[in-house]
Amino acid sequence: MPAKKPQRLACILGKNIARRRQLLNMSQAELSEKLEIAPDVMSRVENGHIIPRFGRIETIASLLGCSVADLFKETPGDTASNAATLAELIRPLPPQKQEEVISL
Repeated sequence: MPAKKPQRLACILGKNIARRRQLLNMSQAELSEKLEIAPDVMSRVENGHIIPRFGRIETIASLLGCSVADLFKETPGDTASNAATLAELIRPLPPQKQEEVISL
């Protein structure tokens, strides 16, 4: 039996989790450990093959410093949208780290 094709919403969720995790310099193994799930399960989530239950999605959002809604947003390529996303991502960082990110 062929593997099931990932659903669009699952792909958006997985891509956003991976992107936010990487921006926080967090490995997939670190996130899976914090969630108390196997690394292969985290990989399947990020690749859009499975969607966690809502409670788990809330926990993921909290660990990544964003809202649940942010994890389901498609990221258009416009500058204003990208700036807003970056602002959300650096908000939890200390001011000095925020300045470092901005200087990049």
